[in-house]
Amino acid sequence: MDIKISIIGLGYVGCISVACISKMGHMTLGVDNNKLKVESINKGLPTIIENEVGPLILKGVNKGLISATLDISYAIKHSNIIFICVNTPNTSEGVLDHSQIYNVAIEIGKAIFDKSTHYTILIRSTVSPGTGVIVEDLIEKYSNKQKGVDFDVISNPEFLREGAAVNDFFNPGMTVLGITDNTSALSIELLSRLYGDIKAPIFKVKRETSETIKYVSNSWHAVKISFANEVSRICNSLNVDPFDLMELFCKDEKLNISDKYLKPGFAYGGSCLPKDILGLTSLAKLNDVETPLLDGVMLTNSILIDQAYEAIIASGYKKLGFIGLAFKEGTADLRGSPLLALAKKLEKNKLEIDYYDEFVNKSISSDVNVKLIKDELGSIYPRLNENVLNAISGKNLIIIGKPVEADIFLSSELHHVIDLVNGAPNDRIFPEGVRYQGLNWK
Repeated sequence: MDIKISIIGLGYVGCISVACISKMGHMTLGVDNNKLKVESINKGLPTIIENEVGPLILKGVNKGLISATLDISYAIKHSNIIFICVNTPNTSEGVLDHSQIYNVAIEIGKAIFDKSTHYTILIRSTVSPGTGVIVEDLIEKYSNKQKGVDFDVISNPEFLREGAAVNDFFNPGMTVLGITDNTSALSIELLSRLYGDIKAPIFKVKRETSETIKYVSNSWHAVKISFANEVSRICNSLNVDPFDLMELFCKDEKLNISDKYLKPGFAYGGSCLPKDILGLTSLAKLNDVETPLLDGVMLTNSILIDQAYEAIIASGYKKLGFIGLAFKEGTADLRGSPLLALAKKLEKNKLEIDYYDEFVNKSISSDVNVKLIKDELGSIYPRLNENVLNAISGKNLIIIGKPVEADIFLSSELHHVIDLVNGAPNDRIFPEGVRYQGLNWK
């Protein structure tokens, strides 16, 4: 099947897409309800000011690969891949306004009503998770066609930086295709061809994941910028060169610039992170530098402990098995442990709790830091079990603070599992009657 593409919306993303897809040798038909934008494209002029885009648009028009129209129905009927690139601005409440997306979906439905062509519809606009479902329903309603058979709606977010968009289009970190169980093999094959020459891995993920990744990516970029600027303000108050510091910071690609620590789980702890972030923010305050981002990090950490506590109390169970006390897996270090903080908070209630921590037990049995451990645990120490099965025997609720094996869930008295660290077995298959509850996941 030949690839014929219509691109609905000739703003920033749409104009870049028209330019770059034409460079790949494909026919592109731009669509917009703004007459000036359509006329600009047809004259070989871009609708935006962006490096490299103007020459690509002109070249594409001269080669007959680019044209534009006000007629959305005409464009849809003369293509088999549809890029939706319309604007999704914030509403007064801050959420995204999807009205233009939904209007396009209705127009697509009407346009394909009497067509036998299979359509692959890509949502490039930033949207909220679940938008693809509504778009599918609207297209089905107005077209009398069937999703997964006559058309597919796929989330395909863009990761383009203004000023470097053309380079980012052809050299992205990844290409993301948000699909469903009903997405046809035809659409997957067609998009594999379309993106086949782009040197980036293609990730096929759940559509809701794809619809959310742009939010998260841009929020992370905002966090990085704010972090660097907050650090710069602190450095400036201490007569430290912020450029030297951040250049050195970025040299560490094992921890600082990496995937380390970027996994959902429980609060941070230990002897370093709590001490150093408090030390840095306190030093900033002494020099009259506000650090709302770093202050917020500490607040978020404390919220996780409170959230876990509230979930445990809300369960209503009084007999608890608590697995894990050290601040993270693979160590017996209790300093700054959020698990120990949670345990001590629970101790103030009338609960029957038994504890187990493999590495804390090893440290005690080898006479390493025994007094320190006893002092840290306090009233918890007498209920620290040498065997995990003893800690959970007869308990109604198990709290997972370290990875565990599946066989610990076989007790007939067990009814509820609260997982703080994604430490349950990967399949998360539990005996009948046992409820699994992740801290911030299902």
